[in-house]
Amino acid sequence: MNGFTLPLFMRNVCLPLLAFLALPTASNAQSYGFKVVYAEVPGINEILAGDHAKAIKILEARSENSEKYYLADETATLCALYIVKNDFVQARRACDLAVERDRSHTAYNNRGVLRVHLGDPTGAIQDFDKARVQPQYQERYIEELKMRDARLIATSNYAVAQKLAVKRKQPWQSLASSIRGASIEDLN
Repeated sequence: MNGFTLPLFMRNVCLPLLAFLALPTASNAQSYGFKVVYAEVPGINEILAGDHAKAIKILEARSENSEKYYLADETATLCALYIVKNDFVQARRACDLAVERDRSHTAYNNRGVLRVHLGDPTGAIQDFDKARVQPQYQERYIEELKMRDARLIATSNYAVAQKLAVKRKQPWQSLASSIRGASIEDLN
């Protein structure tokens, strides 16, 4: 055996095999903490309550009633529900349809999680790459999110109100009348 055979063999066979064995498989995908995304769709209350079977019935019934009302977010959420229930055949159908219809971040993320469960790390990485915020856009995305997400806006408003209350040394009950007359300069 010459000196190049073993390193070439290790580089071309052993290292990819070791890398493959270290990646999540269908049997251990959940232990890695991959998360599906649910959209705000009919059935969301059932999902939040943990009644996934009922949420699936709601979303499937909508798909049977009218194709035009069966939106991509609903399909991507249905994909997520099937993944959680380990029904990967139905999940694949729903995930592929969601990506085909919308190509949304939710659809790609959920299909990526499905691919992890199916033992397709390359496909999963490709889907997660399409779903994620690309590094060059992260700062802008965070600023846009701060302008649209009610919880982030409320958190910011809460901090401003707290700062004003501390500055004026007034309890919350009397803060409302103080805020009406406050200007931005009062908070600095």
